[in-house]
Amino acid sequence: MAERPLSEANLVMSVVMQPSQANYVGNIHGGEIMKLMDSAAYAVARKHSHTNVVTARVDEIQFHLPIFVGELIS
Repeated sequence: MAERPLSEANLVMSVVMQPSQANYVGNIHGGEIMKLMDSAAYAVARKHSHTNVVTARVDEIQFHLPIFVGELIS
């Protein structure tokens, strides 16, 4: 089976946020979200490069709304 071109590639990860990922008021730590983003980026990059990859740099991430324990994020 031929791989799709990068322009057609996509990945959707869905995760229910757990209490262990939250601070004392129930908001999910930004670092937990960054970790999930990095995991998704790795999966896509690894698939298309056929080798191990690393995140070299993230310039900026802006969080506009809190994410709470029990929420499903995708």
